[in-house]
Amino acid sequence: MKRKRFFTWTSLSLWVTPVLLYGFYLSFYYRTIHFVQDPDFHPLAGNSLIYISWFGFGLTYNLISYYRTK
Repeated sequence: MKRKRFFTWTSLSLWVTPVLLYGFYLSFYYRTIHFVQDPDFHPLAGNSLIYISWFGFGLTYNLISYYRTK
């Protein structure tokens, strides 16, 4: 019997990649890791919204496919 795995290559591309890209985007755009203290920081604007949505859809898809019964 094949064991189900939660972390696969699909999960890496679906929801781990947007987390890394979001971190890189914030650190390069605001040029600091303390971006929350920046008065111009808007967490649900622009590219941030795209990365958060990508993460949400990817994680939801991965959870559904992991817990789906045959």
